[in-house]
Amino acid sequence: MQDKISCQAEDHSNILSDNILWMAAPKKRTSRKTKWLRHQRKFIKNREDIETCSVCGNAKLINHLCATCFERIQQATEEVLKDTQSHPSFWRPSVPENLKQFYKK
Repeated sequence: MQDKISCQAEDHSNILSDNILWMAAPKKRTSRKTKWLRHQRKFIKNREDIETCSVCGNAKLINHLCATCFERIQQATEEVLKDTQSHPSFWRPSVPENLKQFYKK
C-alpha cells in the first residue's frame, strides 16, 4: 500500500513539472487596443433603411410613416373628432323609418 502512495506522489510531481498545464494561461494582459480591434464588429453600424419623406422631406424609415406627418395627421384627426362630438348625428348611420320603432329613445 505504501508503494501505491509513493507512486502517486511521484506522478504528481512529474505532472507539475510538465509545461503542458501552463500552456493555456495568458502570458500578458490584453491591452485595450487589442480588445477594441477584436470587438470592433460589435459597434454601431450605419443604417441603410432610412430615406426622405416624399411629403415633408424629413428622414424616415422605409415602409414606415414619417413622424412629423403622423403628428400632423393626428392633430387633424383630433380636431375632426372635437367637431363631430358637438354633432353626434354625423357618426350615426341613417336608420330607415320602418326600423326606428325598434330603437329606444
